[in-house]
Amino acid sequence: YLLGLWLLFLIRGSVRLAWRHDVMLTLEHIATFTLTTKRKVQGSLCFVVMCCGVYLFTQLSKPNLEGDKRDIETVIRAVGYPGVVLAAIVLLLEVHSVSNAQASKGTYRSRSSALNDAPGSSPSGTASGTSSGIVVKELSSFFSYLPVVLTSTFLCLSIWAYSSPDNLWARKLALTTVSFIALSFCISIFTKPANSSASHLRLLHFNFFSFAILGESGVALYCALESWWFSLLFAVIRTPFWCFIYSKGLSWRRRCASAPVASLHKFLTTSVLLRSAQAGVTVTFLFFESLSCAL
Repeated sequence: YLLGLWLLFLIRGSVRLAWRHDVMLTLEHIATFTLTTKRKVQGSLCFVVMCCGVYLFTQLSKPNLEGDKRDIETVIRAVGYPGVVLAAIVLLLEVHSVSNAQASKGTYRSRSSALNDAPGSSPSGTASGTSSGIVVKELSSFFSYLPVVLTSTFLCLSIWAYSSPDNLWARKLALTTVSFIALSFCISIFTKPANSSASHLRLLHFNFFSFAILGESGVALYCALESWWFSLLFAVIRTPFWCFIYSKGLSWRRRCASAPVASLHKFLTTSVLLRSAQAGVTVTFLFFESLSCAL
């Protein structure tokens, strides 16, 4: 998996900066959800490969008991082999995209190089300071509604766990989903900084209420039923913490709306989207770690 990731970065690094918008999936495409069918397939395959790799990595922490060897080998075959095949497909798609770009645009290399090297000119597609030519002033509405979907999933899992107390799967899944809800909630605050309409503000307030009030109340109730008093205290403390984060987030959101376009673009793509994706990898690792403990 690490070798495949290195090859993927090597292939993407070989693409000219002015061509990356047409060749590969960029942060700007994800932020605005301007995705073609091919990019959607590539993004979905990359996500599945990432999940397979993270899940196999969590198996390293499991005790290597004699009776578990057969189960571990089954997991490696069921998760590892499909992940490797999908990783190979992703690499082939990247190579195909790069080859097509070089074949279709290579004849204009000399002209574009002359234009880019001219005094006072900027590379094609980077006049706005981005490699893809897309200026991100707000994120897609998908990120605004994502907390609603995750919170609804959490409530369904919580009801499932309460109705069947012996179901360890439901407990693990419900408690781990809270981390994904918290991450999506922080992203939703900054999805549309310049949008001050009443409908969007109501959506933000609903996300806050459903997560910080209903979600944390569900976690606190579950901890009380299980007599986890320290976890119950921590769950109660988190509610005023989220209130503080939400109030500060709204003020930071208003400041971002008045920021220059280049700074706003960098903030949304790098500070919000990229850093959230990095945190999401850690959350995914903890998710599969909890899942492997439940198996």
